Amino acid sequence: MQASTNNPGAEATKANADKHALETMPAIKAAIAAGASGLGKMAVWLNAQGVPAPRGGKWRTETVRRMRQRLVDLGYDELKVKPRPRFKLSALSSVLSPEALAMHNALMMEVTPGLIAQQKLAGKL
Repeated sequence: MQASTNNPGAEATKANADKHALETMPAIKAAIAAGASGLGKMAVWLNAQGVPAPRGGKWRTETVRRMRQRLVDLGYDELKVKPRPRFKLSALSSVLSPEALAMHNALMMEVTPGLIAQQKLAGKL
């Protein structure tokens, strides 16, 4: 988040947020060390430890993500949130029936329901 150089209030808000992020960083690192790998688990851990959230409420997944992003923006790249791996088609094909997989593929290609029905009647699905 960039504070406007023409708005002293915004600069003060950003400075306070940065200060809070730096004060919270040891708790975030402790949560990671304790095995709270996901953002949700980290929020639960921070709440259980009584670590104050930025606005005084409970930690939530999005609050943790934003706090970690603020720390990355401050130069702490080791706290960067890694994207979740996407489901690979090979993984889907191992758990879905051939019919369900065909339906999934059709929906992923944004095929209209009418065309799906026609393909079923034609024996293509």
